[in-house]
Amino acid sequence: MVAQTRLLGTPIPQPEFLPANDFTPAAQYLAGLKAKGTAPYLRASFSPATRVAAAARDKGLDIAGTVMAVSGEPISDAKRAVMESVGAEVLSQDHSAEFGTIGYGCSNMRSGNRLHLFEDALLMVAHRRRAPPSIRPMVPASLPAARAF
Repeated sequence: MVAQTRLLGTPIPQPEFLPANDFTPAAQYLAGLKAKGTAPYLRASFSPATRVAAAARDKGLDIAGTVMAVSGEPISDAKRAVMESVGAEVLSQDHSAEFGTIGYGCSNMRSGNRLHLFEDALLMVAHRRRAPPSIRPMVPASLPAARAF
């Protein structure tokens, strides 16, 4: 990825491994961007983004205004609270390898695991078929929750 980005003309550093369970370097990098006047943007899974925010809070680093575009797991109000406690804007996203982007959250969605469903890009088609007598039909329990997006 680094080589491809450089071939496209964008300078990018080599990835660096973080010390085990220490997200301070990532928080320091975001604080450094903000200090230079660059709006920080972090694209990560919810748990690592939460750990970066907690490191910034614990070290007294200013990352207020950082946009944290997060996905990969359902967001809890507790994780969101940690990220928002340092002034980050949390935007949840949902992606799938099979379908691509399913939806994005927005700044008005400040609780729960909610997002705008990309209805123009997704279609679910159900085909009824008769099950063998040994199989009882089942109704997915999560279907009503899926409509809540």
